[in-house]
Amino acid sequence: MKNKTGFTLVEVLVAVFVFVVVILIAAGIFVSAIRAQRYNLAYQELLDQTSYVMEYMSRQIRMAKKATDSSCIPQDTNYHSISEDIKFIDQDGNCTEFLVDGGQLIERKTGTYDLPVTSPYLTVDLFDVDILDDTPNKQPHVELFLKINGKEDTSIEIQTTISQRDLNY
Repeated sequence: MKNKTGFTLVEVLVAVFVFVVVILIAAGIFVSAIRAQRYNLAYQELLDQTSYVMEYMSRQIRMAKKATDSSCIPQDTNYHSISEDIKFIDQDGNCTEFLVDGGQLIERKTGTYDLPVTSPYLTVDLFDVDILDDTPNKQPHVELFLKINGKEDTSIEIQTTISQRDLNY
């Protein structure tokens, strides 16, 4: 009888099974890595845009001027807040307001058009404003809280407190 070299059907099936299992594990790891990368990129974009929004609003609010009349906000105050907005007189003398409209944070100035501050890819769930010590001869503070949702189910909550730079009293 001749010596036959080759593989039996069982050996071939076991080899194919092991190969398929290894490929499925590698594909699962690859898909998980891509999913994690997409989430991390979306979170980084959310963080970048939220940082920009907070810095922009902080700079505007920090430079606010005290009202000399009641055409924009109550006289002798620096800020006015109703619900989810803040109104003040900016450094150029414009009546400025930050508010949420349709899930976007908007900057509204008298005499100009509304300017979206957040990207259309972001949704502002909560914009809370607390005004502290806005009385004569005290330095007013504004506390801002934002909860923003981004792509890939990312979400961030951020809070800051701003004090006015020039009390101008």
